[in-house]
Amino acid sequence: MKYKLFACVLVSLTFNTIKAVLPQKIENNRWRVEIDENNSIKALSIFRNDRWDTISFRNDRWAGPRWYFIPPEKNIPIDDVSASKYAQLPAGIEHAIDYQLEGSRLKLTATLRNHSKDPFHPARAGLIFGLNNSMDTWPEWNNIYFPTLLRCESTHFWGYLMNPNGHILGIGSPNPIASWSLNYNTGYGSSVPNAPFWGHRIYTFNLDLLCSGKLPSRHPQALNSLKPGEEYSWVIYLEDISSLTDVPIILSKMCKARFIELERTTLEPSGNHRSSIDTLNVVESNGYHSQGMVYTRHPWSWYLQRARHAALKYTQKASWNCESWYGFYSAYLAQIYFPDQELLRQTNDRFNIVIPLMYDTLTMNPTQNPNRIQNHSTTLGIYVDRYRATGNVQDLEKAAQLADWIIKNAQVEDGSFRSHKTHYTSVIYPAKSIMELYFQEKMRKEPEWQERYQRHYASVKRAIDQLMLGIGKMDTEGQLTFEDGMVSCSALQIAAFALQQNDSIERKRYTDQALELLHNHDCLTQLAVPDGRMRGGTLRFWEAQYDVQMGHNMLNSPHGWTSWRTYATWYAYLLTGDEQWLIQTLNALGSCMQVISEDGVLRWAFVPEPQVHTVQTAPDYVFPKSGFNIYNDNQYKAEEGIVVPVTVGEQYVPMISDWFSANSSDNDVHEHFKCLEEVALTAAYVVERSDGTLQAYNCQAKKIKNTVVITPSEKIVSKVHLNLRTPTNVSIKWTGNMQKKYKANSGLQWIQNIF
Repeated sequence: MKYKLFACVLVSLTFNTIKAVLPQKIENNRWRVEIDENNSIKALSIFRNDRWDTISFRNDRWAGPRWYFIPPEKNIPIDDVSASKYAQLPAGIEHAIDYQLEGSRLKLTATLRNHSKDPFHPARAGLIFGLNNSMDTWPEWNNIYFPTLLRCESTHFWGYLMNPNGHILGIGSPNPIASWSLNYNTGYGSSVPNAPFWGHRIYTFNLDLLCSGKLPSRHPQALNSLKPGEEYSWVIYLEDISSLTDVPIILSKMCKARFIELERTTLEPSGNHRSSIDTLNVVESNGYHSQGMVYTRHPWSWYLQRARHAALKYTQKASWNCESWYGFYSAYLAQIYFPDQELLRQTNDRFNIVIPLMYDTLTMNPTQNPNRIQNHSTTLGIYVDRYRATGNVQDLEKAAQLADWIIKNAQVEDGSFRSHKTHYTSVIYPAKSIMELYFQEKMRKEPEWQERYQRHYASVKRAIDQLMLGIGKMDTEGQLTFEDGMVSCSALQIAAFALQQNDSIERKRYTDQALELLHNHDCLTQLAVPDGRMRGGTLRFWEAQYDVQMGHNMLNSPHGWTSWRTYATWYAYLLTGDEQWLIQTLNALGSCMQVISEDGVLRWAFVPEPQVHTVQTAPDYVFPKSGFNIYNDNQYKAEEGIVVPVTVGEQYVPMISDWFSANSSDNDVHEHFKCLEEVALTAAYVVERSDGTLQAYNCQAKKIKNTVVITPSEKIVSKVHLNLRTPTNVSIKWTGNMQKKYKANSGLQWIQNIF
């Protein structure tokens, strides 16, 4: 395992005097700051690339930085802190925010003093930061900063915000901060009765300087109160960072603490084939403490086999959304590699119940929800994998029928797939699903299948060429934002198509567009967190209310749809040979596989937020008493089961579809295992770096004289991808110690084990 430590010198901390600040402007050659009459930031600009760039701050109820307070008896969702009744701290509690410029940094000093005779013990108190995180419209969202990483350590706080243009704003404090939280846009219409609906936008974030209740063990555990006469002061810095590679260096200096930089957060299986999360703790002589985590994985095949069983336990069901039957992917893909006639029979029995409820199985015309295009492309993809598992050509016929229905009914003149006027090419990935079909069609020799291949390829090309017009011509269902899936699904489909191009000019044209979208998407991906549970996770934040019947939004990272980016980074590696794309791919895949626990239980997603108070539908046989509605203090039953208060933070959330038989979407978690099968299950990778060293993934590789000897980690591995700097002799020990020798060229190539 390789990691780096960046060290700095500790400086003494002083408490600032409480003072009033009038509206003012402060500036130097890096910053321009306008402070309004409420002592919040009205406007902020930073000088970079020979021009002043504006960093958007809010001017509404989420304006800031400003103090907020939640009384101890109120476990309200954090977005309500901006309401006026929580805007002021109670009598006897003095607070202030002071702004200063220190060279390249903007420095905020937040001070809290208890002048009362009683202890001040809030549920939470801190700063609504006010920096605008809402990516509402194109092209404006290119300059909006997303809270990509916020992280509390026991002695300090660090993170960064990033926008699609690639600009990075580091944030850190050399002081301990209890927690952090996010403010979402709200309305009504949640699947949980009487609960607010949290939409697809984060308005701003909060620094919860004091916080009561359970927090992750890495956080400060005693920052929850002020004694009479006690004063706390927190220094918070903002600083421009030029690239992700500079994040650890800048933040280390900012926080006066070491930063653990991990290249690989998922490690190869150990000899005993048990997975583990290992915690790395760095404690310095000055008292600063930093933590990281690495994951030692099982063999890849372990996860797919358990996902297959989970697809039977967590019921696949007919519904208005394909996420409810997504587990059929895992079931049929596992059958390809691990044949089991009894499990196949059980899967087919369920499949034959579910599909006829939504399709005319003679024509494959949708009978339910025909306008949700991704439902039908998903079913198409499942039929393709069913064909691969059983060899029954009737399944391929049905997949082709579905493709023809989609092309006829959803593909419009510009090539995009649309539902009415809404762009659906980038909602899941209908073009990729048709690619998966025509790969199988192409392998069949019959003329009718070759004609279908040509027709379906032409349809996909039209769809991909429309995506090539850029992000301003894309869209997504629901609320249009700079949305995780819209961007990653566009990137993955363009990159997948690029791999099929033999013309070097066309291949580069598609590749360049896919890479541009991936770099835009960096702001929504956890690329720097030193935590193997989250690395590579994309930052979704509206799925909990749909997938697992929670009443509040929260970050889900990784979520099943994280794997959309994993496809894209894998294609990027195959197109460019840049090892960083491979590292991103396998780190993300390792994070995603941890939704299966050590005892083989499937979980839905990981929540990286430290503390979210919400409600969730639960089975009434577990909670026999009525649930409690924290929104209006009424007791009520849900659509199925009851609603109970829950608090989640830095944890996995369980599946619900084993008991919740109404509409839920938690089976979208199976995208991870579909991705696993395509990217890593049967593949090993060897990279020769510039210094001549070999990096091996899912195998061992070593140079013996003039030959690279490769031993795959699993018997199931049937292909090895080489990324070599010079032509080399290669010897691969395939299944059963059958060793074959090859002449490998420089550059990128696959070697297949062909018997």
